[in-house]
Parts: sequence; structure tokens; C-alpha cells
Amino acid sequence: MTQENEKDVLFLLTHRECHACDILKEMIQDDEDLKNHLLEKYKCFENPVDVVGYNFLPQLLHEYGFPIIVVFSPQGDLKSIVGGAAITDKELETKLGGEIFQTNLPNKLQLTDSAYSYLISATAKAFLSYSKADYSKAKDEIEESISVHSYFYNLYLAAKIAQVKNDSLNASVYVEKALRINDKFNDFLYQYPREELSYISGKNMKYATLQYAIVFKDKVHDCGIVKGGKDYNFSYEFKNIDTIPILIKNVHKSCNCMEVTWDKKPVLPGKTGYINVKYDTSHKGVFAKGLFVNINRDDRIIPLYVKGCIE
Repeated sequence: MTQENEKDVLFLLTHRECHACDILKEMIQDDEDLKNHLLEKYKCFENPVDVVGYNFLPQLLHEYGFPIIVVFSPQGDLKSIVGGAAITDKELETKLGGEIFQTNLPNKLQLTDSAYSYLISATAKAFLSYSKADYSKAKDEIEESISVHSYFYNLYLAAKIAQVKNDSLNASVYVEKALRINDKFNDFLYQYPREELSYISGKNMKYATLQYAIVFKDKVHDCGIVKGGKDYNFSYEFKNIDTIPILIKNVHKSCNCMEVTWDKKPVLPGKTGYINVKYDTSHKGVFAKGLFVNINRDDRIIPLYVKGCIE
């Protein structure tokens, strides 16, 4: 019996409007032997790429096709990528079964399979170290990744690591390099990390596809698992990267379960502001809600998201 903490991790990247995704999920569901094999050997997760907050894997892989099955080792090594509408049960068994990296897809970075696997593994390990606040290790790992091939995600992660290590010079260099690349990419996939990079730089970058008056440090707040019965408080931090003061005119909310407050004074150029939320945790279960911010700069609505589970 495979120990749970030793299992490889399997992600199924799907899209709600993808017919091939539905076919693949039905094939796995209907094949009891295959389904049991996957559950026995892997920690399995479905990753809906069209849902805000679930774009990490497509950004990391530089891949926006679906359906795709991706397998990582517990240490973050990329082991398999299987994709396309013509996946069969036998192909899954073959492509996911080996210890050497296997794929049936040409990667969009146009690297050899071995170079691509090493690049994604190094980047994933840097992300894991960054998530654990081991920033020195994350710095070494992301530099190793960039030495193989620089692409948007490893430059983006390098900028975040440099920022947290108070290395503003390198953070600015990585931001500019990332945004030069990102200008060519899918807006939905790269919108939020692009805004994070503008937040790090503290100014509108000429290479960004979209221009902003304010940028948020994080537009998606994940509450995780919250104990019910007590108010849960958190804030969205933003920075004015325009040349004029910015005033938040209003914040609309998708649910009365949130009480929202913000500073009514203008936020000066280069300065930071906050939108504060008190979430009512009296209703148990999984939740995903939205906030919609209006500022005095234009009529554009800026969406924010909160998700989690109340137990």
C-alpha cells in the first residue's frame, strides 16, 4: 500500500466549456479499474483553469490547453504531462507509469522534453520554498530555473522573492523582463500576476498590456478553513501607481455576509491603501464571494474575490 505522504500528486486541468474535458472525466469515472488505480497511486485534484485563483498550474507550465493531466513528485519534480482529446486509458497507464519524464504534448516554450521538465521542476521547487518562507533556498532555485530558460512565471516568481528579500534592484529588473514577455500572452491567464508585478514596481509599466490607476497586492483572499461562530477579518492592500490621488468611491459586495470599510481620504501617488472586510461565519460550508471596487479615475469596476470553508 502506498503511503499517503509518499504519493505523487496528479492534477487534471479542465475548463467548464471544454467538451474533451467532460469526455476524459467520464472515461475515468466509468473505468472502475483505472479510477481505483489513479486513486491508489496518486493524490488527485481537479484544477478548473477558468476559475479565478486556480491559474497557478497553467502559468507555471506555460500551457493553456486542456484537458491535461500533470503529475509531480512530492518533492516538486515534474514527472508526466498527458493531454489532448484523444487520451485513452492505455495511454494514461503508459504515460503516467514511468519514472522518467513523459509527455505526449510539445511544450509551448519549444524546449526539449528534458530541459522543459528540469525547468518546470526547478520553478515548482522555488515556489514550494517561497510558500514555506525559505527565501534563500527559493532564490537559489529560481536562479537555477532562469539559467535554464527565462519565461514569464519564473521571472514573476523571482521578482516576488527579490521583493521579500528587500532586493529592490533585482526585483525591478525581473519585473521589467517579465512584463516584456507577458505583453504577448493571454490576458485572463496573466492579468493578476501582471498586476502583482506592477504593485512590486510601484508604477505603471510601459510593457503591461493594460494600464491601471491602482493595483492590489492580492485580488483573491483565501480564508482556508475557518471556525464558525466568530467574525473573520482581513484586508485587501492596494497601491496607487497613478500620478494623481485616487479615491475609492464605492465597494459593492455580492453578499450581505460581508461588512466592508475603507479609508474615505484620497490615496496619494505611490502610497498604500486598504479595503477591510469582516466576514460573517455563521453559515457553514464552502463559499466564494466577490467585491467590486469603483474609484474616481474611471468607471471601470475592479473585482476582488474571497473564498474558503466554514466548519
